[in-house]
Amino acid sequence: MKETGTLPVPPEAELRQLAIRRLKKKGEFRSHLYVYLVVNLGLWAVWFIDGLNGSFGFPWPVFPTLFWGLFVVGHASDVYGRDPLREDRVQREMEELRSLARVRPLDTLELDDDDWC
Repeated sequence: MKETGTLPVPPEAELRQLAIRRLKKKGEFRSHLYVYLVVNLGLWAVWFIDGLNGSFGFPWPVFPTLFWGLFVVGHASDVYGRDPLREDRVQREMEELRSLARVRPLDTLELDDDDWC
């Protein structure tokens, strides 16, 4: 990796792979959002049409709209939120581990093999 300023810049091939992964994630999110909107509009339409024949009962579509909406928000934060493995954050974490090692040896820290990328 080339260094520019404080953050290293990955080579072109690595940037291309990262860009393709990000575009796929954005496309998957747009599909998820589209399905969420279409299905929920359908559920609310069923509730509304059923209410026209009698009384509007409890608005039951609120449950799938809210609960599924939480997943959509989580998906959006995964796609558009901060990248958890940015180099500056990795460097900060490494510095924290170095400072912990000064206090006590690293082998005493309770880290599983799964915790390492």
